[in-house]
Amino acid sequence: MLIFTTPTSLPPAQALAKKLQLHLHICVPTIFSDGNSFIRLPADPRDHNCLIVQTLYGDSLHLDIINTLFIADSLRRSHARKIILIIPFFSYAKADQANGPGTSQRAQVVASLFSPKLFDQLVTLDLHRTQVNDFFPGNATHLVSDDFWCQWLRENMPTQDLTLVAPDQGAAAKVQSLANKLHLPRLIARKSRPDFVGAPQVSLTRPETLTSRALIIDDFTTSGQTLVATAKILKAQGFSQVEALVTHAPLCPDAYQTLQENHVLERLYTTNTTRVATSDTIRVIDISEWWEKWIRQEKIALTQIGSCDIK
Repeated sequence: MLIFTTPTSLPPAQALAKKLQLHLHICVPTIFSDGNSFIRLPADPRDHNCLIVQTLYGDSLHLDIINTLFIADSLRRSHARKIILIIPFFSYAKADQANGPGTSQRAQVVASLFSPKLFDQLVTLDLHRTQVNDFFPGNATHLVSDDFWCQWLRENMPTQDLTLVAPDQGAAAKVQSLANKLHLPRLIARKSRPDFVGAPQVSLTRPETLTSRALIIDDFTTSGQTLVATAKILKAQGFSQVEALVTHAPLCPDAYQTLQENHVLERLYTTNTTRVATSDTIRVIDISEWWEKWIRQEKIALTQIGSCDIK
């Protein structure tokens, strides 16, 4: 088995290669003066099962999409046995609906590019909505992290006197699942953002039973504004400690200042699906074992790839 990536996806790719004890092959694109991108494989994939690890977000997002397609095509033309694409974070997942007349359903358009002619299997993690997985053609598997987070919380965070909080309806299902598994109380906030880009407006009904600690849970954050707005309300309602846990944190530059200077959210826990700078406020969790478990299961029957869950 060979594993490939580009320079923009090194954190998740390096962690997975280390976990699997494989050499990581980094495909460095050449960009010509007219904007064209060129990829040459750094290893011969003939008769090998090949993994491409490419997280898709940020300033290089669209170039990364093109380069991922070029890598897959190069692998196919070089007679790779099987090509599996792991997308740790797919940023277009949140664009699963057209925002009114004259707009595009962007997630579906982008997902349709990942043709089964290039990829034998495609794997994503904690998409903004599970139905986004259906936008990908061919064999697409959506891994859900609920069971992993349950185990992580039991091992790393005292769950006594803890309430789980969804900052909006989009996170309600995950919070409901985790609360049921951990036998914890839960709260579901309401969020609105009238102009799509301004500060969010968050409201939350005061809980009947107040615990001392609250953990806000969501699939992703970019600005940190929703987390901080929710934390302010929780603090005002009497919670003495508020932290947050999100799977993906493609943080914009201002987000670090927002998270560092706020006085209500004590810590953000996130994963290495994206590049995140750690600090006293931000802790990054290596999730390569999630991918390793899926790959180990996949190796049992590589010629009959199906869906599976992380448990």
